Amino acid sequence: MDAHRAEARLIVVLVEHAPVTRAGIAALLSAAGFRVIEAGQTGEAWRMLETLPDVGVLVADLDAPDGASTLELARKIHERWPLMGLVITSTHIRHLSPSDVPGDGCFLPHPLPVDTLLHEVKVAAHQITA
Repeated sequence: MDAHRAEARLIVVLVEHAPVTRAGIAALLSAAGFRVIEAGQTGEAWRMLETLPDVGVLVADLDAPDGASTLELARKIHERWPLMGLVITSTHIRHLSPSDVPGDGCFLPHPLPVDTLLHEVKVAAHQITA
């Protein structure tokens, strides 16, 4: 793997509608060495992804006002960028079928234990194996 691709995996797009929650997750991911690009809605995230090269992971919340479109965003991302890792979260949904998250993506219910979140983002970024 060349150095450029390794660096690319360090970029995470975080979609979370609640600013305080988004800031907290962004701080955790940043402290773990990821470059975090924040979005409050799925549409905003898609526009960012179209202009940002080398995003390695999407972390997205299903509880956003446009939450129904979060899984659609994940499907569109997987179709266009099949190697991008996907981590889907929710406070209200406790279980999600593995087939609902495209590719090798995962689902994490809130509260998000820090170690679990960091582990799953690293797996999604292909930095470690499951």
